[in-house]
Amino acid sequence: MTASNPKSGRRKAFTAYLMEEWGRMRMTVFWRSIRFKFIIGFTALIVLFAGSGGLALQMTQKTHDSADAQESSVDSQEAALALKSSVGVLYSLQADLIINDNPDVIPEYKAQAQRFLTAVQAIRPIAEGQRALLEELRTRSGEYVAMFDQIEAIYRAKSGYSAVELRDAYRVADDATDEVKNRVFALCDQIIAADGEAYVEAQRLLDDSLARLRQALLIGVAVVLAVGLTLAFVLERMVTRPLGRAVAFLRRVAGGDLTERILRHSSDETGLLTRSCNEMADQLSALLRETAANAEQVGRLGGQLSTNAQTTIQASERIARVIERVAEGNAAQNTSAAESARAMEEMAAGIQRIAESSSSVAAASLEAEADAKSGRTAIDESVRQMGRIRETVAASGRIIDRVGQRSGDIQQIVDVIGTMATQTNLLALNASIEAARAGEHGKGFAVVAGEVRKLAEQSVQAAGRISEMIQGIRTDTALSVDAMQEVAREVQTGVELMEDCDGRFAGILRAIENIADQVQDLSAASEEMSAGSEQVAASLVHMAHQAQEAAQQSGAVAGETQAQLKAMEDITASTVSLAATTQGLQTAVQQFRM
Repeated sequence: MTASNPKSGRRKAFTAYLMEEWGRMRMTVFWRSIRFKFIIGFTALIVLFAGSGGLALQMTQKTHDSADAQESSVDSQEAALALKSSVGVLYSLQADLIINDNPDVIPEYKAQAQRFLTAVQAIRPIAEGQRALLEELRTRSGEYVAMFDQIEAIYRAKSGYSAVELRDAYRVADDATDEVKNRVFALCDQIIAADGEAYVEAQRLLDDSLARLRQALLIGVAVVLAVGLTLAFVLERMVTRPLGRAVAFLRRVAGGDLTERILRHSSDETGLLTRSCNEMADQLSALLRETAANAEQVGRLGGQLSTNAQTTIQASERIARVIERVAEGNAAQNTSAAESARAMEEMAAGIQRIAESSSSVAAASLEAEADAKSGRTAIDESVRQMGRIRETVAASGRIIDRVGQRSGDIQQIVDVIGTMATQTNLLALNASIEAARAGEHGKGFAVVAGEVRKLAEQSVQAAGRISEMIQGIRTDTALSVDAMQEVAREVQTGVELMEDCDGRFAGILRAIENIADQVQDLSAASEEMSAGSEQVAASLVHMAHQAQEAAQQSGAVAGETQAQLKAMEDITASTVSLAATTQGLQTAVQQFRM
């Protein structure tokens, strides 16, 4: 009972410490956990990716708008050139009617004029200030087409004109149409010039957009790479190094070295793991010290028990010799009363020595029984302590399993990042294809798409390096689990040794109880022999009867003495077995350095 009080006090203090730590850490364990830190880091990385992608999309949209503006400018220029060509065709038909007097051109002119007016109405303003030019162009174009009606009327009424009048009429009409034609040409040239300026402005905006897009992408990729590398470095310091220290510590424990402890620098799962490892080592060291002390105590008790057994054997041998002398005295009593009296005196003295030896044996048996019970109690407490260590090892194994699960979650996030980088690469490839279709105007955008594709490939490589780090973490976790299992097996071996010692102590207790019973029987026989001796001394008349009774008592004492010798031999054998078991236990404990 005295040996169990310090251990009970340590258990209570350790339980109170754990409860206090749990109450203090319960409100802060989430934001200090590895999972929370990983979520924050990867969320920042994803936000940066999303921001860079959004900025790239915005810049790409501006680039597309500039390209569309350029295309519209080119279309407007081509439409203006087509109008000038149509005006030239109309003028040629008009000249054919005036010069060649060809009436077939009249329907052709009207059809061409209708297409010309339709084309004029289809033109839309592109640049600022083109709306007024287009309105004037539509007005002048209508006037130009309407003037052909005057020429047609002159042609149809040519019979009423002289050659000179007809020529003058044609000249006046032609000069008027020529003036309107030149104005239409001038308006078309102004529209073409405005469209050219709009094209140049769109090209400038396109170049600016591409430059800003390139700059934004370079900055975004640099920031993402910096954050990714920082995150990888932090992960390596937070997870890989503590797990490596834990694995090395557990290997030292498995090798029997309990002298060192892990320095704890964090309060997350790795900190809990290192704390559990240190607590396991402390508990195991305390258990081994107590086991060594108990083994030493058991060895001392075994030595005392062996000494007491030797003393009892010697006393039993003396009793046997006394009984032999009593038997000789009984034989001589039949021939001589004097010899019978002397034999009775010797028998009385022998009985007194038997009583004294029986008392010594009884006291030694009680002391040995108390020592054996104390040793069995110490072994039971050692078995319970081994069970607590096994529970601590199991708890450490569960913590390492949770670290492995967190590593699996991190691997999933890394896979998502790799998928995003792959999609970005595909988008860059599509952008390169579109730039190739655009020809000369899409060269700058093709360069940007190539840069985006390179950055996406670098992101895939970074995700691969992070995945390799996570795989290393999971490998270290598996090694930690193996080390924990090795410690559990060593603890189980200690429990089996303790249980074997407990069984041997039970055998010793049974043998000692048997000795105590036999000693009591021997004491009773000694008292009976003492009473017989008194009766012989009181009356020699009944000497023969008393001698016969003494002979019977001597036979009983001889039988009890033989049984006592057999019991003491059993005790001696049990003591030898106990010494061997204790030596094995001490050898197992000496394998550990504390």
